[in-house]
Amino acid sequence: MKRSWLKIVLGVVLGITLGFSGAYAAGKGHPNVRAARNHLRAAAKRLQKSKAGAFQGHRAKALELDRQARKEIKEALAFAKANKKAKPGKTSTDLDISLD
Repeated sequence: MKRSWLKIVLGVVLGITLGFSGAYAAGKGHPNVRAARNHLRAAAKRLQKSKAGAFQGHRAKALELDRQARKEIKEALAFAKANKKAKPGKTSTDLDISLD
């Protein structure tokens, strides 16, 4: 059970971090990206409220990865805004991640 939340957080973080190089803008679009960012914020708040010493450093690592993922989302949205004509599509850095 301890590792299942970590798998979810890491899966979301990796998927978001690696999946946005093909980002594009359509007005104020990207509701899925913005929703993912909001979910990451909520996950980070819950992790911060959890008992710090109970996870042998995995909680701290998950919080760091969350911070990195939110930074990547911010950069992806900025890129999409600056490159509104870029077409969506997978790139070599896009991954399909299964959350087991």
